[in-house]
Amino acid sequence: MNGMYWLDTGTGPPLVLLHGGFLDHTMWDDQIRVLAAHHRVIAPDARGHGRSANPTEPYRLTDDLAALLRHLDTGPAVLVGVSMGASTAVDTALEHPELVSAVVVSGAGTSEPYFTDPWTTQVLATWHSAMAAGDLEASIETFMLFAAGPHRGLDDVDPGITGRLRRMARATMSKPPPERPARSSPYATPGSASPRSTFPCWPSTGPSTPPTT
Repeated sequence: MNGMYWLDTGTGPPLVLLHGGFLDHTMWDDQIRVLAAHHRVIAPDARGHGRSANPTEPYRLTDDLAALLRHLDTGPAVLVGVSMGASTAVDTALEHPELVSAVVVSGAGTSEPYFTDPWTTQVLATWHSAMAAGDLEASIETFMLFAAGPHRGLDDVDPGITGRLRRMARATMSKPPPERPARSSPYATPGSASPRSTFPCWPSTGPSTPPTT
């Protein structure tokens, strides 16, 4: 699987947990302990993140995930994703609907996001500048602003969470660059590969209770 790492634990209906950008599968540690009692939980590290190898050729995260699910012979699985992981879940549901039974996403749409609010665009610009300058500490601390959002400070966030986020971000951002830098391949128009999808989708934008079926 091209140097990809994933956790596969528990038995039952397949449930795939997809981490956010610059993080890794350990962001789900608390949830995995509970969910694995009744599900087959699969938690991969995306390329270049966590314990997965850096990419050496053009790639798409949805293709990586589809290849992994076929490799593991999961059948249709529930995809749960946050931020980058949510984008991967949506893209996979649209392009590979036969692999998806339901989608639960938070903090993203497809893998072609477009941000317009001033706070997000300013933080992204500062973050990208720090990364371009090779300033690891500034990159991590600017990235951490997304943990609090525009209306809180990091002191308002559980220190256990911020500590875990910093650890994951540092591990991913400090990985040695590949000998042959690779970029992700462009995506087709979202949904063009699958004009009709019949699985349930629960998009989350804040504290709420999922619908019962």
